[in-house]
Amino acid sequence: MELHPAYITDEGGKRIFAVLPIEEYAALLERLDDLEDLADARAIIERVRQGAEETIPWDAMKATHGL
Repeated sequence: MELHPAYITDEGGKRIFAVLPIEEYAALLERLDDLEDLADARAIIERVRQGAEETIPWDAMKATHGL
């Protein structure tokens, strides 16, 4: 992903804010959300591997919900 930031600086020229086009900002938020979902999924998979979480077979879920 290529970003095109503009910077707001203080009186000394130190960058204190970055400004992005709204489309780039939205893409960053979406990517962050995807990475958080991936981290959550990996954590759940690890808990299943360790036996700390149980899985429910798909056929049982379908039967429970009338699918």
